[in-house]
Amino acid sequence: MRADIVPGGTFPDYELTDHTKTRRRLSELPGIDPMIPYTLVLKPGLVIYSVYNGYWFWGRPSFEDLRRDLREVTREIRPDWDLAAPGLRENWESGDHSMHHPYQAGHGRSPSAADSPSAAAVPGGA
Repeated sequence: MRADIVPGGTFPDYELTDHTKTRRRLSELPGIDPMIPYTLVLKPGLVIYSVYNGYWFWGRPSFEDLRRDLREVTREIRPDWDLAAPGLRENWESGDHSMHHPYQAGHGRSPSAADSPSAAAVPGGA
């Protein structure tokens, strides 16, 4: 996250390509409206999981909507979500932590880090 993206700060006016392959700045999108009322839930790789049109109270996602979406996205990407999944315990006990977060490839953690006290204190999730 950029250090200047904070409450009260000005969001960067990124330029992106739209569906017609035309480059547009974010500031061009709302037109005369004062905001862009969408909330997106993204999966890894910037894959869109859900889209909410945030106009009025009934269009905005509730905390429960977001909790449910994030729960389902996490369930999809974390092989260790269900601790009763076949082979998960055996995988861990054999010393192969490749199915366990945060020891999976790409998280910058090695299986040997699992034995350190600091790794044991790491809360689940990123």
